[in-house]
Amino acid sequence: MSEGFPENALTRFKIYQGWIVVAVGFILFLLMFGTRLSFGIYIKPMTESFGVSRASISGAQSLYMIIYAIFALIAGSLSDRHGPKIILVGGAMFMGIGMFLASQITSVWQYYLSYGVLVAIGSGSMYVPVSGAVSKFFVKRRNFAIGITASGAGLGQYLIPPFMEKVVETQGWQTAFFYTALLLLVIGVSLPLLFLKGRGLPEDAAVENLPQSSDASEKNPLQKQYTLLQAMSTIPFWTYFGMYFIVCFVMDGVIFVHLYPYLTDIGFSGQTAAKALGYLGLISTITMVAFAPLGDRFNKRYLLAGLLTIHMFLLFWLIKIESTLSLWGLIIFYGILLGAAWPLTVSILADIFGSDSVSSILGACTLAFGIAGLIAPWLAGFIFDLYKSYIPVFYFTIVLSCFSVVFTYYTRKTNGMI
Repeated sequence: MSEGFPENALTRFKIYQGWIVVAVGFILFLLMFGTRLSFGIYIKPMTESFGVSRASISGAQSLYMIIYAIFALIAGSLSDRHGPKIILVGGAMFMGIGMFLASQITSVWQYYLSYGVLVAIGSGSMYVPVSGAVSKFFVKRRNFAIGITASGAGLGQYLIPPFMEKVVETQGWQTAFFYTALLLLVIGVSLPLLFLKGRGLPEDAAVENLPQSSDASEKNPLQKQYTLLQAMSTIPFWTYFGMYFIVCFVMDGVIFVHLYPYLTDIGFSGQTAAKALGYLGLISTITMVAFAPLGDRFNKRYLLAGLLTIHMFLLFWLIKIESTLSLWGLIIFYGILLGAAWPLTVSILADIFGSDSVSSILGACTLAFGIAGLIAPWLAGFIFDLYKSYIPVFYFTIVLSCFSVVFTYYTRKTNGMI
């Protein structure tokens, strides 16, 4: 070291490792969710290519979601024990290989294997380890940090589906799959390898003598640290599980999968429908960052219950869309709601059960996502094939959403077991 330039002066320019984890997670979420939320774009061209029903293609997403959930549980447990770094590298590799193989398929069953299994394994190995790692690095600004990380998913939804829709129109869906594979294998694999220190946990940052954050590494001494089994013996775990199931059923299983074909069915162009998905992601990206500090200042349970109440009214709006102005109004409000609600659904778990086993607990709750995903995409496609309309399933989602508000209200801290 040069004379007159003390070592502690250099450390001032080092970035707290927690923010590095946030940045890596942001990009990985951009790639992973951008890939998953492009699914609806491929439904029509693939049904035309293979001469099958929408339910047949949608079933690949159902398989994806249950496999995703199973591996989220496995990845969460492994991440708590061994750190997220190697899990994230493996997840990106599985996703990239799966999308590459999907670009070469010649029948629907191969799509189920490449996308529904391989891509799902990779996706499940990314979401929970990233969310859990960010929760471990931050305490006072946990919701804000998770909001920034999760905003990568919204930006991915803004950037990737419209781009892939253009690729599908000009070069075909196989080429779109190939481009996605390249992004995952080149960027997704290299980021955690290059930027995460050690195993990617706070204690590894301490070993590396990286600067600490006042709101990050210090745990609340009054916060009980639950193991997964202890958390599962409480009422809040199961009320959260019920809420998460309903939210995933409606948003991930129905809206995100079938919004594109629904909009084109009622008269909007493919580009307009793709842009709607994209701007939904952009608005949610901005909202996740702008609204996330509210979750660190106010009661997360009340905030989330209020947002899910508003969600029911937005589903009514979806049914009544008749003009472009009405569509963009819905997209704006739905994007705001999505961006405000998502960080709350992750940070509330760490607030209730502590951060030590948060990846394992979030992974177990992600089984709700898998069960919802196994049912919802296929069911929506089946009902469309039966009635030639998505309206009946939308009304069902409104009724179901009422229960999400009730479950959220009862997801609160407790010292008692069931």
